Amino acid sequence: MKGKNSIGAVVLFLLVLLTTAQAQWPKTYYVIRNDDVSVKFKHNRLVFYYEHANVEKMVLTEDAEMYLDGERVDLNDEDKKLAKELYDRFERARNLGYRIGKKGAKLGIKATTFALTAAVRSIIQALFFTDDESGMQKDLEEKEKKLKDQGKEIEELAEKLLRELRQADQIYKELAWRLPDLPDVDLYTEDR
Repeated sequence: MKGKNSIGAVVLFLLVLLTTAQAQWPKTYYVIRNDDVSVKFKHNRLVFYYEHANVEKMVLTEDAEMYLDGERVDLNDEDKKLAKELYDRFERARNLGYRIGKKGAKLGIKATTFALTAAVRSIIQALFFTDDESGMQKDLEEKEKKLKDQGKEIEELAEKLLRELRQADQIYKELAWRLPDLPDVDLYTEDR
């Protein structure tokens, strides 16, 4: 049993190490990026870059002003309300993404520490031929449970993020239906 625990701990450590080494925040904070559109925040403006459309760029300001390829779009009150709601949904999605990233990084560090602790304890047990694993095993199980609980918190935040993106997609589709110059693209689909 000791050999399996130490091998598992080393494998877990290596996986966490590789994952955290590859995870780096991009310099540009994209909220959505797919084949049809890239959406990012730039100086408190929500910017849509379209790939296969008659419009290259749409900018949406915090107070619901819209620009298509640099030209201001006159919005009626209902369109402004939808544009503001779209902006707000993306802002919430961005904030949730930030929280997920921050919590995920902390969890990665804790998981790495957990894996190192398990590996060191297994090595010490093997070197000193101790068979008293019960105390150490209980401690490791408690730490593992805490890590899993924190992972569940991140999953809950991810579900909130997906809800925000689904709502943003519906709002965008309604705006595209109401404004003929706005490209009709999918911001979010279940398979992305």
